[in-house]
Amino acid sequence: MGEIRQSIFKDRRDREILFRSAKTEDSKGVIRYIRDNQDRFDYMISNSWEVNQDAKYEKDYIEAHALRKNAVMVVAVHSERIVGLLNFVGGMKQRISHDGEVGISVAVDYQGAGIGRHMMEIFITWATENPLLKRVTLHVMGHNLRALTLYQSLGFEVEGRRRGAVVFDSGRVEDLIMMGLIFENSKDFIEQSEKTWIDARES
Repeated sequence: MGEIRQSIFKDRRDREILFRSAKTEDSKGVIRYIRDNQDRFDYMISNSWEVNQDAKYEKDYIEAHALRKNAVMVVAVHSERIVGLLNFVGGMKQRISHDGEVGISVAVDYQGAGIGRHMMEIFITWATENPLLKRVTLHVMGHNLRALTLYQSLGFEVEGRRRGAVVFDSGRVEDLIMMGLIFENSKDFIEQSEKTWIDARES
């Protein structure tokens, strides 16, 4: 299940972007992408030096995604360069295996061209077709209004705010917004837990 259908998308700048599942031979390209872009984003939780940049580790990580039924890694490729990355990891424990967290980024010089939206749409299609999954979760920094707007347009709803969860080296503090997308065919199932919580609160 850890594989999407390969597709080509023409972005707003008329570039043909290839979307596909990551392969083990992408390990060096993924590391290069992280090294070149991680510290240029002000909405990423990790610094580049905090991300394991060992090619063998990355290769094993990609391979593990391919083997798991509730995980997937997607790359956006242009001219043999990785220009976008999406990573989804489902819960490892049985009781939370129907949920997982997705993270996405697009190279600075490729942002604003529709690549991130298309990559999320591809992922959501994969996730809704996966019989193991009933919902997905993501976190986004409170100041990243463009991302918040994108996720809401794709059906994600704000489920909580972790106040002061991120502190930058400069001392700047940001909140983390937790968002969730519950699949249409799972809403009745999820609402059972909401009713139980409301009943417990009112008793």
